[in-house]
Amino acid sequence: MLCALSATATADAFYDTYQRGLAAFKARDYANARSEFLRAYDLRPEPVILFNVAQTYRLELSSEQALVYYKRFLAESKIAEDLRDEAQGYVAALQVEQKAREAKTKIEANDGPKERDGTPVKVTMPPMDRHRPPSSTTASSAAPVDALRDARDDGRARNSTRVLTIAVAGAGVVLLGGAVGFGLSGSSSYNSARNELMDQARRDSLYSDANTKRHVALGMAASGLACGGVAAWLYFTGRAAENRSPSVNSARVDVVPVVGAAMGLAIMGGF
Repeated sequence: MLCALSATATADAFYDTYQRGLAAFKARDYANARSEFLRAYDLRPEPVILFNVAQTYRLELSSEQALVYYKRFLAESKIAEDLRDEAQGYVAALQVEQKAREAKTKIEANDGPKERDGTPVKVTMPPMDRHRPPSSTTASSAAPVDALRDARDDGRARNSTRVLTIAVAGAGVVLLGGAVGFGLSGSSSYNSARNELMDQARRDSLYSDANTKRHVALGMAASGLACGGVAAWLYFTGRAAENRSPSVNSARVDVVPVVGAAMGLAIMGGF
């Protein structure tokens, strides 16, 4: 008895659900119709309901989903030959439509969008004579100009380095020459102080003067040697740059210390 009541309740629920789906389908509310049809299918899996679900998808132009449910209907339904024939016709038509759509998509991907009459959608090009892009000839002719400009800039930089090298070396020579002069003057004052035996004040003054001149000479000598080192560094830096640019004429600056009757720097070079 309980089983009979349960079966009756299920049948009533199935019928009510199916009727709601049918009402929604007639009202062209295909989404709700499909939902009610699938709920009814869960209560009683009748294959014909799958046909109805496929119809809702086909009317919504969802060809792929419609094909899925038509094929499920054909796989599960063993009777209803008229519906099977109709479903097979829909499957064949949808497959042809799907292939045509795919072919059209490929053509549009190659040819671009088209109007409804099949003509290509028109797009216009801007006038090219107003903003003409640089041609390859212009670009190729600009390359030697850029190369000449770079070479000229490099030459100016090297000339500046040469002038600075000579100036620093010359300053070093002047400082070393001054150091030699102060050194000799200090030695003279020291000798005069040693020979002064009568006037103690004058002797102390000469010693003080000799020490001062020797200190000045040492400072100038150190500064002159430092200038010589800077000049040598500038020279070798310039040579390294010229070695990286073999097309530029080589330059030579030699800073040679001279020791003899007088100390100094000798500058020899060619530009």
